Amino acid sequence: MQARLGLALLILLGVGCTTIYEELPTQASSNVSSPTPVSVPIVVTPTTLPTPGPTPAPTAAPQPTPTPSSGPTPTPSPGSTPRPAPTPTPSSNGSIHHVRVGFFGFSCPAGVTQPRNGLGELPVGCRGFVTATPKDSAGNDVPEAVHGTSCDWQLVSGHGSVEVSNSGVTVFNKDLKGVAQGSFQLCATVRGVRGCLNGTVTPGL
Repeated sequence: MQARLGLALLILLGVGCTTIYEELPTQASSNVSSPTPVSVPIVVTPTTLPTPGPTPAPTAAPQPTPTPSSGPTPTPSPGSTPRPAPTPTPSSNGSIHHVRVGFFGFSCPAGVTQPRNGLGELPVGCRGFVTATPKDSAGNDVPEAVHGTSCDWQLVSGHGSVEVSNSGVTVFNKDLKGVAQGSFQLCATVRGVRGCLNGTVTPGL
């Protein structure tokens, strides 16, 4: 009986001497350096966009050349040749372009109708009052300070139809009396510029 107990103890002792090892997780030591990250190069390929060229201008379509007419050349009508303009008054006359000579009133006996001033008519027995007025190129009166105080009169024609006398007011006026039917021409010259009244003596009483 004792022998069995001793054997059992030996077995237990043999079994009890077995050492069991368990691996525990260990913490990373602070002295261990972390692995260096590996840099992977990234290659970027630039994309080049094409530069737009100049926009071509639109090509104009060729215009057809008109074919000249083969018709006959018109013949100018006779008398259509332009006439040259009158020669202007010389500048030595100042600003006088022309001298207007005409009636500005009448005195007639009873029963005789007075004509209008611009008609150039003088009835027999009437007295017409004539004036000479220097004008510029625009038709305006030239002042006396420019044209002066001299005016030369001349009865060119119609001596048997009219009688000429001074008005007694100014050398630029004349009195004209109708004596007999017919035409007459009375002219006045101011600083070399001449103007004329071409009139007609008409029947009176």
